[in-house]
This record gives sequence, structure tokens and C-alpha cells, in this order.
Amino acid sequence: ECWRREREREREREKERPKAHFNDENLVTDDKVRRDTWELDEWNRFKSKPAKWLREQESKGEDEYWDCFVAYQMLFFLSNNGMRVGEVVKVRRKDIRFYERKLGDKTNSFKRLGALVQVHKSTKTGAREVNAMGGEFAKRVWDKSSHKRKEDFLFCHLDGSAFTTSQFRKKFERMTAYTNEDERWGKHFVPYSLRHL
Repeated sequence: ECWRREREREREREKERPKAHFNDENLVTDDKVRRDTWELDEWNRFKSKPAKWLREQESKGEDEYWDCFVAYQMLFFLSNNGMRVGEVVKVRRKDIRFYERKLGDKTNSFKRLGALVQVHKSTKTGAREVNAMGGEFAKRVWDKSSHKRKEDFLFCHLDGSAFTTSQFRKKFERMTAYTNEDERWGKHFVPYSLRHL
């Protein structure tokens, strides 16, 4: 009886509360929205073209060329590890360790560079460790950057400040516009497309 009276009082209080116009709406879509990404054959046709774009940026001054170089390496690093752009831009030199991976078989073996990345706790999924392929792309920035302290950002501008997600997005859009990717495949590629790749 006591429980029933409490429920009645709760219903009365509910009636008195102001109601937002979307209270009775289901705001969660039934269909999962999936961003466009490259299929393997599409990616294979794309992946050699940004190098030509990068060569054409050499005449744009040291700062601009460096940013294009870093964005180019980020493009391929992101395509090999499933990390978010927001996670990659927070990587500091102390957060990454490179190692060699042996691939192939006894008759045809070769080595590739991998990277063990400590993802910052402030990112969407929180702190975690990512075992990333494509370590050679991060290593190129590691080697060429003049900012070598442990606390320095790996993917940084010439002045040492970190790349932002929007700065990478602008360079990404320039690369995909250069190769006409969206029109060629009838898709809309965004930096997050690399995570789905």
C-alpha cells in the first residue's frame, strides 16, 4: 500500500514538471550510420597519389611544407592502426616505442616497423595501448623533427606545437581533393574513414 501511494505521488509530480518537446521522441536511430571508407582496391589506387601531392607542396615555404609532410605521415599511420585522429595528435615522444616486425615466410621474409603507442587517458576510449602497424610513418616524423624531448608532441608543427584534428582534416581534404576521391568513388571521405579502413 505504501509503495502504491508513493507511485501515485510520483505520477502527480511528473505531470507538474515542464515537458520538453522531444521527451516522447526516440532520438536513437534504428539504422547504424557507417562512414564511407575505401575498399581495398580503391585504397590501392589512392595510396600512391598523395606522394605526388606532397612533392608539389615543397615550393610553399618551410612551415607549410613541414605541416604537409606531417599530415602525409599521419594519413598512412592512421590507415594502419585504427586510432582516432584525436588520439594520434596527443601522442608524445615518450608514448611511442618502435620495434621490427618480421613478415612473410622462410623463403620470402621481410621486416616492417611497428609501434607500441600509449593512448592518452583524455581520449574517447580512455587510456589504452595500441599495437600499431605503419610505424615507419611515425618514425619519419620522429627522425626529422627538431623537437626531441620526451614530452614533445610527435606530430607537431615546426614550432613544436601539436597538430590539431581540424588542421589534419584540412590537409586530409586537400589530399583527397587532389586525387578527386569523393567524386571518383561516389563517397564522402573524412579522416575517420581511415579508422574504418
